[in-house]
Order: sequence, then C-alpha cells, then structure tokens
Amino acid sequence: MKNFSIETKRHSLGHILAMAVLELRPDTKLGIGPAIENGFYYDFEFNGSPPNADCFEKLEKKMAELMEKNLKFELEEIDGKKAKKIRRKKYDRTFKKTCPSLLRI
Repeated sequence: MKNFSIETKRHSLGHILAMAVLELRPDTKLGIGPAIENGFYYDFEFNGSPPNADCFEKLEKKMAELMEKNLKFELEEIDGKKAKKIRRKKYDRTFKKTCPSLLRI
C-alpha cells in the first residue's frame, strides 16, 4: 500500500477493520465506514455485549493478521444496474439500507 494516497490507504483500512470485526463477531451489522480527514471510522451494530478492552486487543491482532496476508483491493468501475445487484446481495444483513443517501445507486 506504499504507493497509494493516504485517502486510499484509509479507505482500505476501513475494509480491513470491517473484515476483522466480522471474523471475530459474525453477527455484527455493518454501518458506514468512510475515510475522513484524520483517519477513518466505521459504524457497527453489535449483537449482545458491546466491545470492551479485550475485544479491541483481539481486533488489533486480527487486523494485523489480515494485513500480513497482503490482501488485494481492486477498484472496479461498474454501471448502476450491476451496483444495485451487488449492493442487494452483499448488504442484506447491514443497516445501510436505513441510510437513504447510500441507496441512490
């Protein structure tokens, strides 16, 4: 990731965070996770107990494991019809559908 812009790196780290959370707590619902001026964030809806300090340590370790795998992220430009199909398939279990601005595609 060394030749990418800081925005791209932050965006990719958001994906890694989401992947790590879902591996550790598969019943978690994903919200939005944009890159922002000084990093990135992600909204999650946890089923059951909220995360604690132990969860954050495990999450850090899981993210490091995922980063060691040198996962490949690719940008693919697609038309609106294909985007809607992917979104419906991929995000059925998320609460993104409650955020109208994300449903414009």
